[in-house]
Amino acid sequence: MPIPIRALPSPHRRRLNPNRIFLPRALRDALASIFGPENVGSVTGVVLTAWSAAAVTGPMIITELSRRAKAALAPSESLVHIYDKPLEVLATVLAIGFVLSLLVRPLKKK
Repeated sequence: MPIPIRALPSPHRRRLNPNRIFLPRALRDALASIFGPENVGSVTGVVLTAWSAAAVTGPMIITELSRRAKAALAPSESLVHIYDKPLEVLATVLAIGFVLSLLVRPLKKK
């Protein structure tokens, strides 16, 4: 008769705290140094929302733009360049995000 997994002690199994958001330590530290430790929770919510929105809309943008480029091609043309426009759009969005991240400044201490 096999032993149930729950009955086995395991140093690797740990309890998950539902109040803790799992982010890389470096990201939490960076958010704390820029926005202050008291604001890390709310800023983390904004970061996770932005990541989720990007995970949904990014592939949709690439698919739609490449579908339009493929539809505009003649039947005998090569499909090599159908991703040129989507990649230009995403590179532009990435550049805008980079510039905006350079504009972020730490909060002034009271």
